[in-house]
Amino acid sequence: MGKIYRTIDLLKRSYDGEKFKNKFRNIRTGQEIKQGKDGLSVLNFFYIETNKNIFSDIASVSMGIDITDLLRQEWEEVQKLVTFTEAAKSELVRVEHEYIETMIKCGLLNNFERNCLQEGTHLRKILSILVDNCPNDQFKAIISNGKWYIKEAD
Repeated sequence: MGKIYRTIDLLKRSYDGEKFKNKFRNIRTGQEIKQGKDGLSVLNFFYIETNKNIFSDIASVSMGIDITDLLRQEWEEVQKLVTFTEAAKSELVRVEHEYIETMIKCGLLNNFERNCLQEGTHLRKILSILVDNCPNDQFKAIISNGKWYIKEAD
């Protein structure tokens, strides 16, 4: 599961210069948004389906949209599945694999290691945990067949 943001938090972080790599899904409606890519559009978010600015309907009072409600809406980060090579180029990553799930269920990891693997962290830390806790064949399987995701900075 990705990190949860309110609309106002996304806007603040984009205003402060952050560029999000991932898109976001509205917790309540399921609609997805993405950050604009260039110029002033990086300060705005657009619906994936229609490419409309999320604030475009506010001008229409008949829509019954409350600005306060929109600013409080919650959005879950939708992490994009990437290759290991793409993940290696990113600051923070997360990986999923059945071997990792088994290690967690069997209690083979300490709390710190478990949290790093479940929440994501720097690739170097993930690799260190895997090297310390996996036989060579499992390590190779996780690198080759794991589901790798880029994680946004907290």
